[in-house]
Amino acid sequence: MKKIIALVLLIFVLALSGCGNTSLNLPQARDLCLSEIYDLYNLNYWLDEDPIPHDEFSQEYDPYAKYASYDYETRYYRVFYTRYPIEIHKTCLRLAPGFSLENDVRVYKSEEKAREGFADMEAPRFAFSEENILGTTGTEWDIAQVGEESKAWYFAQKVLDKNNEVMVTQYEVEMYFRKGSVISSIGITVWGNDSTEVKSFLLDVAQLSENKISKSIDRGY
Repeated sequence: MKKIIALVLLIFVLALSGCGNTSLNLPQARDLCLSEIYDLYNLNYWLDEDPIPHDEFSQEYDPYAKYASYDYETRYYRVFYTRYPIEIHKTCLRLAPGFSLENDVRVYKSEEKAREGFADMEAPRFAFSEENILGTTGTEWDIAQVGEESKAWYFAQKVLDKNNEVMVTQYEVEMYFRKGSVISSIGITVWGNDSTEVKSFLLDVAQLSENKISKSIDRGY
């Protein structure tokens, strides 16, 4: 009888201390990604056409505990593809052709782990090419906060609109934000001249991601 009581007490202590596989109660990063077209229907700045979720280039990543930002439980990277420029209503912007919308979600074991991961994340790089395989460092952006903490960057350059044979300003922008034990990264590429509109659209997509994560947290995963 004493052995049974001791075993029950041991199980109770382990449960309180958080030992064992706590990740069973965590959501899967794939489920938190903006991974379906209908996820975008709640945007305030709605799109004239639907970008296409691209399964071939979307992928899961394994954790790598050596670095805090990679010490997650699950991670999923989703990209959307556009064949032609897509008008963004209420703005003068267009979603650029190519892989113009990305969402990278990491789920950590605890909020503390996520805070450490967020602090460890490096600034994104932009404008990759065959001549510039390492990309170019962007400029950090002063932008409204999303989640408990967030950061954003942008890179602007002139590119050729091949359909109309004119040069346009292209903004590549990215925001990281943390909501509880989840970090979401939103990447967008748009054409347009108004940086204020670019900020507003980036915030709109980031808040859409935050809402999806918040609903999962409110449900208790």
